[in-house]
This record gives sequence, structure tokens and C-alpha cells, in this order.
Amino acid sequence: MFVMTLNKSGLKKLAAVGVCALALAAGAVGLNLLEDDAAAAAAAPASVAGQQITGAEDLRTFLAGYGLEVDPTAAQVSTVKVPRKWDDSFEAFHAVVEQSGLSLKKCRGKEVDKWMVPLPGQSTDTAQVYAVVLVYKNEARGAYLLEEPSGEVRSLTPTQAAAAPAQDTVLAAAQSAAQAAAQTAEEAATGAPASSAAPAASSQPAGTAADAGAPAEVTAAEAGAVPVE
Repeated sequence: MFVMTLNKSGLKKLAAVGVCALALAAGAVGLNLLEDDAAAAAAAPASVAGQQITGAEDLRTFLAGYGLEVDPTAAQVSTVKVPRKWDDSFEAFHAVVEQSGLSLKKCRGKEVDKWMVPLPGQSTDTAQVYAVVLVYKNEARGAYLLEEPSGEVRSLTPTQAAAAPAQDTVLAAAQSAAQAAAQTAEEAATGAPASSAAPAASSQPAGTAADAGAPAEVTAAEAGAVPVE
């Protein structure tokens, strides 16, 4: 049998090693949280970075950064609690939040202000769409679109991303014009209609929703659209 004895000096050294190990572990967790926040901030529009939300007018300015025009007088606010422990459904909901460039990871177990404002332009006779912003200590920590009564949630899209399809459409139009000009020149040179070896240009502009794919969607019942513990 092997027996190890420690004098007071040895115990102090062992305790110091344990403290260092705990400090390193805590530092690693903190680094992961910082990396998550940095990734989320990179996806958010620059116009909303660090903006304080203390009232309906601030909410309107914040959502304008995502290209949404809202009526601040129609906004409603309530208090909800973000769960401390997240199950798979809430993780799926949070993935939608992160697509909007925000994160609730620092709000676990915390009460947050839940701002809701209707979007008439995206609503129909049978479905009402709301923009929802979760605010903690006057800072937006979560944002998404909520459709009622289905409970479907979707991510907000930064205005920079919305501008991309328009640029693709212009490029497609320029390519079509260049092809037409080349065909006309060939006909003029040969005196006969040019062969149509190249496929006809698609009537659907590049960069549309069909190309980009539908946004991630989950239901409130399955993904916890209302973050209440």
C-alpha cells in the first residue's frame, strides 16, 4: 500500500494548485461567453449596436435598424423570466434569436422586459405578426418575429442582408442586356438570327427567397416563444 503524507507546506501548495485550476476553468467559461457575444454582435445591424431601449420611441428606432417601421403607440411591454436551464425546445428558439444577431445567454434566470409591437404590413386577416424585443438592463438581448395565433417565430433580418437581393437583380439584368447586345451584333454580322446556344435567362431574379432558402421557423409551443421559467 502506498501512503502519501503532506506537511503544511505541501497542503498549501496543493490548495494553490486547486485555486489555479478553478480560476482557469472560470476563465474558459468567460471566454466562451465573450466569443458568443462577439459572434452575435457581428450578425446584428451596426445601427442597433449598444442602443439603449427605455421606451417605445427607442423601440421604434431599434427596429428601424432591421428595416421595420412600427407605430410606437401600439407597443406593449410586460415582464417575463428567461429560464435558467434550457431544454432542446428553448435552445431551438434561441437559435432563431441568434440569427437576429442577439443572445440571451447572459440573461439566464433573469427577468427581462418583453416589448411587442404589431406589424400591419406583414399581417393578414387570419394572422397577426408582431416584432418582439427582449430587453435586459435597457439593452436588447433578444429579438424575433412572432405570428399569432400559430405561435410561429422567425428571425429578424438585418437591412444589409435585405439589400443583397436588389444588387443581385441588377447584376442579372446587366448580364441579360449583355447577352441581347451580343446576339444583335452577331445577327448584324451574319445576316441570320444568332443561334440560341446559351440557355434563356431565368425570369426569377437571383438572390430571391427561393435561392436563399426560407428562414428558420419553430413554433412557440415547441421552441418557447415566451421565455417564462
